[in-house]
Amino acid sequence: MHSVLSLIIIILVLSSVAFMLWRKRTENLALISAKLDSYWKTLKERRKFRRFEKQLNVECSVLEKAGNIYHAFSQDISGEGICLQVPEIMPEKSRVNLEIEIPDKRPIAVKGEVVWVSEVKRDSSVSERIFKIGVRFLKIDTKDKELLNGFLNQITENDV
Repeated sequence: MHSVLSLIIIILVLSSVAFMLWRKRTENLALISAKLDSYWKTLKERRKFRRFEKQLNVECSVLEKAGNIYHAFSQDISGEGICLQVPEIMPEKSRVNLEIEIPDKRPIAVKGEVVWVSEVKRDSSVSERIFKIGVRFLKIDTKDKELLNGFLNQITENDV
């Protein structure tokens, strides 16, 4: 009888410990889930400026590669950056000089930094590779900034 009572006590103690460990684990999982939810909510839209899908001609030169000038097309543009299609991969953090052709205006000059790079998927019959790069504007002259903002405002008005 004494051994049966000891066995019941051991089972109760182990069950209590297992329950407390399970409860502690599920509390941590709930906390992790809440942290992940708040993290993803902050990533939904981090941009300060609206992006406009606009194809513009852009001359691009990489500061680290003297003499290399690429003709590129923009995919979209905002007040703080531009997405370009270029024929050669450019490493992240590369510094670039851009000359962006604004329709019916003079080109604007921008110094920027490549912040992301991805290869455009093409069918196998096309031999040349094309890359998309995201360039964050680092330095832009006041007059050029006014031209860019005027152009973006004009696009906004036309969208309405």
